[in-house]
Amino acid sequence: MYLLFTTPGCHRCSEAKKKLQEGGYEFKEIDVTANEENVLLAEQYGVMIGGTVIDSETKEIIKL
Repeated sequence: MYLLFTTPGCHRCSEAKKKLQEGGYEFKEIDVTANEENVLLAEQYGVMIGGTVIDSETKEIIKL
Protein backbone atom coordinates (compact mmCIF):
# COMPACT_ATOMS: atom_id res chain seq x y z
CA MET A 1 0.00 0.00 0.00
CA TYR A 2 1.10 3.56 -0.72
CA LEU A 3 1.04 6.46 1.72
CA LEU A 4 0.13 9.85 0.26
CA PHE A 5 1.19 12.73 2.49
CA THR A 6 -1.00 15.79 1.97
CA THR A 7 -1.69 19.29 3.22
CA PRO A 8 -4.86 21.37 2.66
CA GLY A 9 -4.92 23.28 -0.64
CA CYS A 10 -1.84 21.48 -1.98
CA HIS A 11 -1.87 21.28 -5.79
CA ARG A 12 0.82 18.55 -5.86
CA CYS A 13 -1.25 16.54 -3.40
CA SER A 14 -4.36 16.72 -5.61
CA GLU A 15 -2.38 15.64 -8.67
CA ALA A 16 -0.79 12.71 -6.84
CA LYS A 17 -4.16 11.59 -5.46
CA LYS A 18 -5.71 11.71 -8.92
CA LYS A 19 -2.88 9.63 -10.43
CA LEU A 20 -3.14 7.04 -7.66
CA GLN A 21 -6.92 6.79 -8.09
CA GLU A 22 -6.72 6.57 -11.89
CA GLY A 23 -4.04 3.88 -11.61
CA GLY A 24 -6.16 1.83 -9.25
CA TYR A 25 -3.51 1.89 -6.52
CA GLU A 26 -4.38 1.17 -2.91
CA PHE A 27 -3.31 4.13 -0.81
CA LYS A 28 -3.89 5.90 2.46
CA GLU A 29 -4.09 9.68 2.50
CA ILE A 30 -2.31 11.25 5.46
CA ASP A 31 -2.99 14.94 6.15
CA VAL A 32 0.10 16.08 8.02
CA THR A 33 -1.80 19.06 9.45
CA ALA A 34 -4.48 16.88 11.07
CA ASN A 35 -2.57 15.78 14.16
CA GLU A 36 0.83 15.24 15.75
CA GLU A 37 0.81 11.52 14.90
CA ASN A 38 0.70 12.35 11.18
CA VAL A 39 3.52 14.87 11.58
CA LEU A 40 5.66 12.23 13.28
CA LEU A 41 4.86 9.69 10.55
CA ALA A 42 5.93 12.18 7.88
CA GLU A 43 9.17 12.79 9.77
CA GLN A 44 9.76 9.04 10.10
CA TYR A 45 9.60 8.68 6.30
CA GLY A 46 11.59 11.86 5.67
CA VAL A 47 8.70 13.60 3.93
CA MET A 48 9.46 17.27 3.35
CA ILE A 49 6.74 18.30 0.87
CA GLY A 50 3.04 17.58 0.34
CA GLY A 51 2.17 15.20 -2.45
CA THR A 52 4.93 12.76 -1.55
CA VAL A 53 4.01 9.10 -2.08
CA ILE A 54 5.78 6.40 -0.09
CA ASP A 55 5.61 2.62 -0.54
CA SER A 56 4.76 1.51 3.01
CA GLU A 57 6.56 -1.83 2.56
CA THR A 58 9.85 -0.68 1.03
CA LYS A 59 9.72 2.85 2.54
CA GLU A 60 10.82 4.25 -0.84
CA ILE A 61 9.50 7.40 -2.49
CA ILE A 62 7.33 6.56 -5.51
CA LYS A 63 7.62 8.73 -8.62
CA LEU A 64 4.25 9.04 -10.32
